Amino acid sequence: MTRRQSNTKQEASWLWMPLIIGLIIGVTVAAMTGQWWWSTVGVLAGAAVGAIGAGKLRRKR
Repeated sequence: MTRRQSNTKQEASWLWMPLIIGLIIGVTVAAMTGQWWWSTVGVLAGAAVGAIGAGKLRRKR
C-alpha cells in the first residue's frame, strides 16, 4: 500500500493553520503577561493539535 502525499494547496494549508493559530494566541498571552515563553507554549500546542488532526485525517482515508 502506497502512502498518499498532500498535493493540493488546501490540504497543505490545513496543516499549517493550528500552528499559526497557536502562535497568535501564544504571542498575545506573552504580550499581556510579559513572559516570552508563552509564545513557545502556543507554538508547541498548535503543533500538537496539527499533528493529532493530521494523524486522524490519515487514518480516515
